[in-house]
Amino acid sequence: MPPRMNNAAQMVPGAVQSMIDLTIAIRKIGIPAQTLELTRMRVSQVNGRALNKENEADELLLTELTAWRDTPRFNDAERAALGLAEAVTLLSDPEDPVPDKVWEEATQHYNEQEIGALLMHIGMVNLWNRVNIATQQSPRTMKLFKIPERAADARLSTRVTRTRTPPSGSSQVCVREMRCPRGIAFRTGSAFS
Repeated sequence: MPPRMNNAAQMVPGAVQSMIDLTIAIRKIGIPAQTLELTRMRVSQVNGRALNKENEADELLLTELTAWRDTPRFNDAERAALGLAEAVTLLSDPEDPVPDKVWEEATQHYNEQEIGALLMHIGMVNLWNRVNIATQQSPRTMKLFKIPERAADARLSTRVTRTRTPPSGSSQVCVREMRCPRGIAFRTGSAFS
């Protein structure tokens, strides 16, 4: 099924860069990059956002992530982050949307600044999921990679790889390529009409 529109974040000037800047700020707080990646994947699972697997190891991780409470793969701090991610994503109990037990578990492993960063990260993943689901954006291939621990290695840079002024009445695509020093790249495009 084709997307209903181009990526909504690209339609709002400055939105993508602002989200990249927020990602960089979150990573500077010092939460392990693997914890951020696990929470991103779990929030996406809870939201029904498909995650593509490339190999059996990816499949195993996603299966274990679904049963994170029962598998020994994750440490206590990761479990606390995953519990917070689920509670904040679901907000299912109107009386106590994020139960005290979940909050207290998170405070055992993270200070206020780190909890603030986790909450911002969870909220941002939820934003991307909801926008992409509403506009029927196809899920990108999920590559399970080790995210660098240092914020400097996680910085993204953008460069326009192709842009032209479209002739009147035609449609053209501006493609941006986003890279981080690890060599991972993704492309985004927006159509002029």
